[in-house]
Amino acid sequence: MSRKILILGMLLVWQFAFPGVATAAESSGCSARFPATEWIESAAVGPATLWIADIEDGVAARYADQVAGINAILESDHGALDPIDVCIFGSDVTLDATGLLPENQRLHAVVFPQDDTVVVGATLPQFLEEAVAFGLAYTALWQVGDDLAADGYPEPLATTVGQWYMARVKDRLDQHRSAMRTGLFLSDPEGKAEGGDWTGEVQSTAYVWNPQFMESPIGDMVEFAVATRGVEVLRDVSTETWADVESEYRFALRQELVGDGSGSSWMWGAGIVIGALILAGSAAWFAHRDRRTRLRP
Repeated sequence: MSRKILILGMLLVWQFAFPGVATAAESSGCSARFPATEWIESAAVGPATLWIADIEDGVAARYADQVAGINAILESDHGALDPIDVCIFGSDVTLDATGLLPENQRLHAVVFPQDDTVVVGATLPQFLEEAVAFGLAYTALWQVGDDLAADGYPEPLATTVGQWYMARVKDRLDQHRSAMRTGLFLSDPEGKAEGGDWTGEVQSTAYVWNPQFMESPIGDMVEFAVATRGVEVLRDVSTETWADVESEYRFALRQELVGDGSGSSWMWGAGIVIGALILAGSAAWFAHRDRRTRLRP
């Protein structure tokens, strides 16, 4: 008995003397979700704690800086966040995806917003920062839902807001604006398409995605909403508000393209585009026929 007391006392002394020294046995959302993997605490970054598995210390320090930058953006919009575990694993680590993905598929990224846990693989480092941004934003929105006495944040609005944060982190807002203008022109030239339901569902408690194929310019609508109504609009999750936002956003995009947003102008614009495509196709066909004529014996 005295020996057990001595060992326990030594552990307590070690914990108080070296509080920053991490061990794989410490409790975290990472080890709770994936207990077969050895997770090591790497850094405390604001409300987030960075845990790593098979990641070198120097690389982990760079990831900690990225997490700090994302946290700063989120907290400027939403205020102080509750603690979040960010779990980053190396390319040689394979997590048990049972219940998350079909058998034999590799897990790249998953966020458990209800448990404040973001898990991202570093297999493709060029996508890691935006993947962490999406996971942290998705978790922060769940916390906003809690503040609003709701069970999570509405979908697909949550993933749309997540795309907005990804674009901000990677400085792609202008590119996404251009992509949305072009896409809306081709898909709805007359401006008569019906709006979507942005709040019809709720967040998933386990959102799985592949960072390589995640990016979408749809977050530009959120950029417009915040620019015209303030960041407080993110706490207004009523169906009516976001229906109005989408309607105003579509009209603003049409104005940027044709000046007055009228349907007739859109038809003229569409006619010009279609005519240009026909002209280019005709020119290519005549050039091809001319080559065949010259080659004919």
